[in-house]
Amino acid sequence: MIVKQDNATALIVAGIEVVVATIGDDHVQTVNARELHAFLEVGRDFPTWMKNRIEKYRFSEGADYTVQVSGTSSPVLGDSLPSPRTAIEYHISLDMAKELAMVENNAKGREASRHFSRLVEQRAVEKALANQQLTAVSTAVQAAVTQEQPMFLSDQFE
Repeated sequence: MIVKQDNATALIVAGIEVVVATIGDDHVQTVNARELHAFLEVGRDFPTWMKNRIEKYRFSEGADYTVQVSGTSSPVLGDSLPSPRTAIEYHISLDMAKELAMVENNAKGREASRHFSRLVEQRAVEKALANQQLTAVSTAVQAAVTQEQPMFLSDQFE
């Protein structure tokens, strides 16, 4: 399931849109693997490249990426009627995107990898700060309950 950020806050990294998606039970920042493939200027077709990378580096659906299947119609060569085709979109975690960019071993891969690394580090810092704030609030609540004293949460953040 893709939960796209509104356009005012959409994040573009190296020309690739970063969106929040559910992978497994977690809401994580992801990129569209097809967009990453195009940015990296990979010489192989996308479906083959993606399947090979998943197999070679042992990525797993539900942990590293999620798949979205959509049907499209396009005419078959020599036929005027559209035939159904299936498009598979891979929404990959930033960690997976960073690794895929690194293994391409080219300038575009290094550029994308640096950008994704910064985002991963920034997200880790944000999580650590949020955990510190939750711990402070939890400690204040426990102290107030134990001592049966009135508590003002605003006092904890001054």
